[in-house]
Amino acid sequence: MRLWKEGVLQSFPFAESEPQVLETMTSLAHQLGFDYCAYGLRMPIPLSNPPVALLCNYPVAWAEQYTARNYLAIDPTVRQAMKSTSAFVWSEETFSSERVFWEEARSFGLREGLASVCRDTGGVSGMLSLVRSGEAITEIEWQAISARVLQLTEAVHWAFRGLVTPRLCPELNAKLSPREADILRWTGDGKTAQQVADVLRISERTVNFHLRNAMAKLNAANKTEATLRAAVLGLL
Repeated sequence: MRLWKEGVLQSFPFAESEPQVLETMTSLAHQLGFDYCAYGLRMPIPLSNPPVALLCNYPVAWAEQYTARNYLAIDPTVRQAMKSTSAFVWSEETFSSERVFWEEARSFGLREGLASVCRDTGGVSGMLSLVRSGEAITEIEWQAISARVLQLTEAVHWAFRGLVTPRLCPELNAKLSPREADILRWTGDGKTAQQVADVLRISERTVNFHLRNAMAKLNAANKTEATLRAAVLGLL
């Protein structure tokens, strides 16, 4: 187990591109006994339509069909992962609400699988899927590999996240000053700029100066959006 963990931790820091992350993830998935693997990342903002990034070695025809038909919106494993705090093995019940989707996936060899979830303090959520076309995943097998699956999930999450967030969610790299964070907290409590100024014993002009800086860093149109984004991104 220790050698596996060290191998995982040493593999991903050297991945400088998404194909390299996928290659490493695929190799480790094979070591765990799976033919296919995928990792999906969902950014925390904008709330109405958060960007998603996906790495997978699924059959090309299935990957293209999944994208073209927007199966992400109905994928039962994604829905379960969004409500789950732990890994889970696929079951008939998982796909009971989407039988057509399930049969199509199985026709491409995606028959048995598991999903493992990762959510970080920046609000980015991710899901690792390990899939195969052969034998079912038994309880004994799951107990034997569960710790390794969790380690792999976290390693892929941070490697993939580091590559895509500058493009999909640059606000995750925003650095608020202590004063900017303080002012946004008070703003989030419903206080006006003058009320915040009174609490912090500074001028209203200074409050607005820091608000404008925070809005620029967070790519926000107004102080309400800036406060919400900072909270969602774990900056407060």
